[in-house]
Amino acid sequence: MDRGTSLIELAIVMALLAILASLAIPSTRIFYSHNTLKRDAESLACIIEEARLKSMKQGIRWRVVFYPSRHMYLAFGDSDWDGIIDTNEEIEGPFHLFKGIAFGSNLGLGPNGTSIPSDGVSLVGNRVSFSPMGSCNAGTVYLSLNNMTCAIRILPATGDIQLWIHRSAWEMLD
Repeated sequence: MDRGTSLIELAIVMALLAILASLAIPSTRIFYSHNTLKRDAESLACIIEEARLKSMKQGIRWRVVFYPSRHMYLAFGDSDWDGIIDTNEEIEGPFHLFKGIAFGSNLGLGPNGTSIPSDGVSLVGNRVSFSPMGSCNAGTVYLSLNNMTCAIRILPATGDIQLWIHRSAWEMLD
């Protein structure tokens, strides 16, 4: 004769589920943090690449300017080559970092073994400037969330971008 499920049996099953859920939450947070940081780094890399392509297509300097204290960046077509955003110049952004992500890192060294600046941007004047040939000034932008750091390296001769992530060591992202 089947008498159904007792209240005690139901309480035991619920307690086991609660224990299993509490064990899974920390790993879910790490996975979420990793994906959030990676997504923001990839978005930033796309804006930088777009600025490079626009500079070559339009034949003008395009610049990406970083404002670490405001957790934001923007890109603009510097048609008069003066380094200042003018009212007639095309602007992309401003783009804000996702909540919790900041410029910088608590690590001592970046993927290339150089020191990480306190504001997280190693570019002169906190900007990358692309020539109509696609070349630019070199530097790295660091983004961090919790104990993870991403590095967006911009190479000078080609303007190519490398994405790195540090979990326990630096590794290049595909």
